[in-house]
Amino acid sequence: MLPRIVAEWAARQPDKAFCETADGALSYGELDAQANRIARALRRAGVAKTDTVAVYMHNRPEIPAAMFGIQRAGAVYVPCSTFYVPDELRYQLRHVRARLILVDSQTLPTLAAVREDCPDLQTVVLCDEPPKPGTVGWSDFLGGEPADPLEGPAVTADDLAMVMYTSGTTARPKGIMFSHGHLIAVGSRFAGMVGWTNEERFLHFFPMFHAMGGVSSFVPAVLSGATLVLVPQFSVRRFAEDLVRRDISLCNVNGAHVKMILGTPESEWDRRHRVRRMYLGLAPDEPLIGEFERRFATTLRTANGLPEALAATAASFQ
Repeated sequence: MLPRIVAEWAARQPDKAFCETADGALSYGELDAQANRIARALRRAGVAKTDTVAVYMHNRPEIPAAMFGIQRAGAVYVPCSTFYVPDELRYQLRHVRARLILVDSQTLPTLAAVREDCPDLQTVVLCDEPPKPGTVGWSDFLGGEPADPLEGPAVTADDLAMVMYTSGTTARPKGIMFSHGHLIAVGSRFAGMVGWTNEERFLHFFPMFHAMGGVSSFVPAVLSGATLVLVPQFSVRRFAEDLVRRDISLCNVNGAHVKMILGTPESEWDRRHRVRRMYLGLAPDEPLIGEFERRFATTLRTANGLPEALAATAASFQ
């Protein structure tokens, strides 16, 4: 399972960065240790195997650590969109019967507006500030738990690992259930199609609650032992410079990004990077793809998929 693979990389390359931010790096060793502490803290909080744990935060290194810690505890990881309005958040938390939720200071007000309507929700952990009334602070939640692996419960490939919700554009969002085995299978397929290696440095700016930003990047990175370079959000003006300054080897963009980038003046950074392929979702018209490839001396490998498939269902990766 994915937490087991994290532990294997932690043993083989403990000091290598799993993710980098402007504030520093989280190594594979630290990721594994933090996932163990989170798993132990969840057990202490009364979270049992198959219980659901929601994560409602903006992009930060605690999210992948929480994902793997939740799964290591045998619980079910449930990402929540940071774009939710109260009614949407209320629906998801009630529908999935979340027992515990991790939030940040930006998402806490929306949760506070619906918490009384979520009877299964017992614990709210605030991850980026001292605790506020009705919440548990991050350090108090971890509570000095050791970084040793949690004993049990046994997790199999058929056990539920994650529930990810659709966008709900035509009706209420659907909760899509993914087993541990499914996550590894589709992650392996995607990593193979794109060509992930152990030396990849992947520019990450998609929301981590989304399949692209939270699974199609996390899982290939873990399977290959690569590094994610986290930036707070996509910046059209800094895109080319980030590729060079962050020594990026791989990234993904969508059609909207391509159009915005091509709408900016060419710069000295455009062709100085080492990214020889990018994968592209929601592809724009073919002429724009060609213009982008010429300007950035790269290849756009198009792919389209569904959250239900959690991987590209149609792709051109040749």
